[in-house]
Amino acid sequence: MFFVFGILTCAFEYSFAQHESVQKIVRATNIQEMFRNRPNFVGGNSIYGIAETPKWVEGTYFLDPNWKRGSIFLYENDELLIDYFIRYQIDENQIEVMAFEDGRVVKINGDKVKSFVSVDSVTKAKRIFMNQANFRKDEDNLVGFFELLVEGDITLVKLTTAIYRNSNYNTALMMGEKNDRIVKRDTFYFISNDVVTLIPSKMKDFLEIFEDRKSEIRKFINRYNVNIKEELGLIRVFNFYKQREGA
Repeated sequence: MFFVFGILTCAFEYSFAQHESVQKIVRATNIQEMFRNRPNFVGGNSIYGIAETPKWVEGTYFLDPNWKRGSIFLYENDELLIDYFIRYQIDENQIEVMAFEDGRVVKINGDKVKSFVSVDSVTKAKRIFMNQANFRKDEDNLVGFFELLVEGDITLVKLTTAIYRNSNYNTALMMGEKNDRIVKRDTFYFISNDVVTLIPSKMKDFLEIFEDRKSEIRKFINRYNVNIKEELGLIRVFNFYKQREGA
């Protein structure tokens, strides 16, 4: 089982060997991308009668504020939008789309999007996002996208949320954060047989994900000192499991 997303000459395409439900959601074949021919995008002062420094909002609701090349797979008629700059706004669940030709920007509601992919123009790193409503239909008012981290018999995904945190600055004590902040939080899930489950925080429960291969996974974690509370650690474990599928 493996996931292939390659850039060939001036084109890139998705191809999934198995897991039909995931394939249908992420499917986008023969996507033309003109990479080489496109430009890159790139405190206590009040006590003494001194005015406070204006308060700012740190952070952004954009998953990534930088524009990335991307394609969008819509629910309606399985339409595929190709060769645009895109960025996703978490709080409004909207994808901003910029046309290459004239720089015009339009917004697409996330509930109309089955999946989308973004590609960094410098590193060529690819990120794939799937509407979580595809998997979690039993939950009300569900919005947002899973980022696909490792695709396999057991698929690892990440959900990024953002909250607005007010300043906790104490003027008299000159302590705390002066600025309001937008704080992002990542939550990790695994998908097996189209069922989405939160990644357990305890090692014993985490190993249950892998059923009859628990012992093998534990040995891998111990041998390489893998931290399953970090994204990189989870990716290493799920990739190890994927590579040994059918072994």
